[in-house]
Amino acid sequence: MRKKILTLVLLAVNLAIILAIGLIDPHIKELKGAFKRFDPLWLVGGFGLMLVFWSMDACKFLVSLRLTARAPHRFFTYFKVAVIGQYYSAITPFATGGQPMQVYYLGRYGVPGGTATSVLVIQYVILLICHSLIYIGAFITRSAMLLNHAPGLFPFAVLGLIVLLGLIFSVLAMASHNKRLKRILYWGLRLLCRIRIVKHPLRQWRRLRNAVEDFHEGLSLLHGDRRTMVLLVLLTAVQLMCFFSIPFFVYRSLGLTGASWLDMTMVGAFIQVMVSYFPAPGASGASEGAFYAFYPIFFPAPFIFIAMLMWRILSYYLNIAVGGLLVFSDGIRNLSGKRTPVLGRGPAKP
Repeated sequence: MRKKILTLVLLAVNLAIILAIGLIDPHIKELKGAFKRFDPLWLVGGFGLMLVFWSMDACKFLVSLRLTARAPHRFFTYFKVAVIGQYYSAITPFATGGQPMQVYYLGRYGVPGGTATSVLVIQYVILLICHSLIYIGAFITRSAMLLNHAPGLFPFAVLGLIVLLGLIFSVLAMASHNKRLKRILYWGLRLLCRIRIVKHPLRQWRRLRNAVEDFHEGLSLLHGDRRTMVLLVLLTAVQLMCFFSIPFFVYRSLGLTGASWLDMTMVGAFIQVMVSYFPAPGASGASEGAFYAFYPIFFPAPFIFIAMLMWRILSYYLNIAVGGLLVFSDGIRNLSGKRTPVLGRGPAKP
């Protein structure tokens, strides 16, 4: 019950932020003109992008777990797990709730907890690498555009690049030196404890050690299977490009032309990096602020608020609506006694 109340409170806060932005926006009175050339087909296309986004997530599970005999092999099963994961990511700070719930649901479908955790860690690493490559490409090819139209945001773009490069270096270290990495993490954790940045060192050390072990277990599952790794990279790239393309479909739905799909998609990559580490669920506040900061490059001033609202509905609130519906229907099924059979060992605790 507490979780449901907390979810409702978070949604209310998110909506309050959007309402406040709308009231502050001096161009809100000109909103009527934004719908004169409205084309709903492009908005339907934006919804289609989210369907592809979820489907790519489901396909990644299908590809990653196809070697596991006890894993289910139905697309809709993984589609459900993917959407529910996005739902819990959307309602938890730093999107921390998605993967543990996916481990839980995969366990109900017979995937051992250790296997599910390892696969999710590998998928996250591939997601990080693909996002980094897209971001680096955007930085190289679109930084001049950013300097010309929004010079104040350029330092944040550089900071995002530094963070991503640091994460890639960490991933490569994890892949190549297990014992050495554990030693570095241990001493780094001790340093953070001494300067009182990190509390409960033993608990944090267990988490770090388990994360490294899960990563190497995932690598061992896919060891030598280059075809699977390449396929996971391609699926992840398509997934990310669909997500980053949503603002362009919103742009075209408002009857606007002139901006290129590639320019708007690359800006989407910039925004996602900058808001990813904001602690609020759904990066509320930061996401809306980033949209207002970046997208005046493409949208006329009277269109910014409605464009931001449509973008958030498609990219964020749709996850909550569809995921919440699946969670609710699953709860009703359990209450009615139609529980999903567990075929293998249950999941490890998230």
